Amino acid sequence: MVVAARNARARYASYLAQQKEEQEAEKRNKKRKEETDATHELEGRCKQLKTDISSLLSTSKELYEKCEKKWRVTVSYKS
Repeated sequence: MVVAARNARARYASYLAQQKEEQEAEKRNKKRKEETDATHELEGRCKQLKTDISSLLSTSKELYEKCEKKWRVTVSYKS
């Protein structure tokens, strides 16, 4: 009877250790997933900003050329 109880305790202890390991692995995977998601979100924002910047630059160039043709405006830069 003592041997059976000892075996049952050992199995339960190993079960608890296994559950704890699984929970820790789950926490690590969740943290890794959150970091990966954040990285992908930032990459998407960066891509969108680059697109917006190129669009604004082309638009500003077009407006400058239009203004220059219409009003014969020149821009001088001071150094």
